Amino acid sequence: MTNNLAESDTYLPWIEDARTKGLASSIVLPIRANDSVMGVLNIYSREVNAFNRSEVDLFEELAADIGYGIASRRTLTERDHLQQEQLLGGERLKEALIGTIGAVSFTVEKRDPYTAGHQRRVTELCVAMGRELGLTEDGLEGLRLGATIHDIGKIAVPAEILSRPGKLSVLEFEIIKSHPQVGYDIFRDVKLPWPIKDMIFQHHERIDGSGYPQGLKGDEIIFEARILAVADVVEAMSSHRPYRPGRGLDAALMQIRQEAGTKLDVQVVDACERLFREQGFSFEKHDA
Repeated sequence: MTNNLAESDTYLPWIEDARTKGLASSIVLPIRANDSVMGVLNIYSREVNAFNRSEVDLFEELAADIGYGIASRRTLTERDHLQQEQLLGGERLKEALIGTIGAVSFTVEKRDPYTAGHQRRVTELCVAMGRELGLTEDGLEGLRLGATIHDIGKIAVPAEILSRPGKLSVLEFEIIKSHPQVGYDIFRDVKLPWPIKDMIFQHHERIDGSGYPQGLKGDEIIFEARILAVADVVEAMSSHRPYRPGRGLDAALMQIRQEAGTKLDVQVVDACERLFREQGFSFEKHDA
């Protein structure tokens, strides 16, 4: 604090400018944040000895408040910047994940020409049913990705079994039944924001416990896997397979209705039937 500028050696270089402006005394207080000085609060008066102790205390408190405010604003700005970077990083990671899943799905289907497009058609039906059942957009995205690679475990099944015409032997069918476990093992240690590994693992489970590979019952099966189970049955029965011709959509819908409440989730079956019978959903429309 300088009570008289005219008598201060510090202000000697600016004394004439101060006199011109009528300045007689001043107080300079540091503005601190995080134990460092980021600026100063400089207050002038036209009177000599203008600042008493209570005023000095007030100005010191004001300087401290300014420092706190600036530090808080910088902290908020840095936090917002960090959150934005994390969000962008998360979006880039999600895009990479989606691209990878698409490539894996394509690889699986190339090994099995008779089921080319199976996962894509199952995915379209799953998403339509999920939307009909009120899933969130994020939930629909997880359902879509899980359905896209639900048969990834077939990559471990010999191609000659997948594409061989005729009825499968008991041993061959047991090998095919291993694909949910293989698919789950592939994604076991992959951190994903959706229950994709459980969708892969559980899509052949049935609510009465007659499914595989774990024999889960009822709510032990996640809802996404129950949606996937219905879509998988409808698409599989409607389409041709190496060991049998397709049975058609009507037969598929009749089958899921017969199994509703025993093997398949009732509300999922209801949603599937509404899509086909009332809302005009068709695999042909989505294949076009």
